[in-house]
Amino acid sequence: MPPAEEDLQARIESAKKATESFVCLATIATGIMTVIAFTHSGEIWSRYPGWIRTLRTTIPTISIVKETLYQDFHELLPHCKGLPLSKIVFPLRRIVKFLYKTDENMAA
Repeated sequence: MPPAEEDLQARIESAKKATESFVCLATIATGIMTVIAFTHSGEIWSRYPGWIRTLRTTIPTISIVKETLYQDFHELLPHCKGLPLSKIVFPLRRIVKFLYKTDENMAA
């Protein structure tokens, strides 16, 4: 095979591997959120930031679990400093002073 075609094949294989990895991680995340929904439904409903007109079940959906965890992510992050993900995300987070303008922040 010519070098250009080998490079193309390598790029295709790399894209396939990335797609497979993404699908695998998404499946794992969905499974984890399902377990959280079943085991911590009370906590999820008490922290859920949205509004639902009619509750059809006591078990929250994956999207409700996701939205609730998203809301609390920055509060939970400082408590998980040993996790590999927190080592990546923690230095990149915005400080509270930047997010919320208060009288104390304006004076500092």
